[in-house]
Amino acid sequence: MVLKIKNTLFQMSEWGDYSYEIDLILKDGTRINAMGHGKKSKIQEDAKILAEFLGKPLWDASEMKILDKKMFQDICKRAKEYPELLDAQTKRKLEELRERF
Repeated sequence: MVLKIKNTLFQMSEWGDYSYEIDLILKDGTRINAMGHGKKSKIQEDAKILAEFLGKPLWDASEMKILDKKMFQDICKRAKEYPELLDAQTKRKLEELRERF
């Protein structure tokens, strides 16, 4: 099991706000939401305490950017317009992601 801190963008205003959550990720990939906060420093503190108590590693992904479908479609469009700017690894990753979206 791993504890993961993640950020979630939610739309309560025209700008959007972030919420932070702790998920327990089990060996089979199942995710269990343990708790959430609007304050990143508090969720990081709580996650560290919980990880130490459980004796499990902590993955802090709170800085990861969220890629939504529209953003991904825009990236794909630009990649088609300027394929010479992409290296082989980036092209493969875009193809993998394209299958998921």
